[in-house]
Amino acid sequence: NPGILPGAPTVIDSIKNAMLNVQKSKVQQEKEFRKQLDKVKGEKDQLEAHLRKEMGTASLRKNELTKELEAAKMQRDMQQDVLIKEMDAIKAVRKELTGRMSEVTKEKEDLTRHLSILSKSRAELEQALEVEMKLVEKDRDALQKVVEERKKLQKQKMENKEL
Repeated sequence: NPGILPGAPTVIDSIKNAMLNVQKSKVQQEKEFRKQLDKVKGEKDQLEAHLRKEMGTASLRKNELTKELEAAKMQRDMQQDVLIKEMDAIKAVRKELTGRMSEVTKEKEDLTRHLSILSKSRAELEQALEVEMKLVEKDRDALQKVVEERKKLQKQKMENKEL
């Protein structure tokens, strides 16, 4: 108001009221901010608690998974050892069988060679036997003819004696 002097009591009261209103609004605003801050702090505490709980659960799960992984690695290592031993045993058996197979192959070759020799000898023996059989048959035939001629001669002798 232009008619009011700056030092007048109404101006002072008006300023005091304005300051009081500003102060009240600041206090009210501060209360609201504090409520919001408390609410946010509560939410933060809840989130931190939830996060701690989740982190604990995750840590437990990680520990469980780590233990399972270690157990799986141990089992894999044991299985690998067993498989390596089995492979070594198979290689040894294979080596032994290969050796035996070579021996058997050599023996077979020797037997085949021997059989070939025996077959040749047998064939030669059969041929010689055939020749002998033919000679014996010729001798037999010759003997039969001689026997027949003797019989004829004896018959003739007998006839001659009778005459």
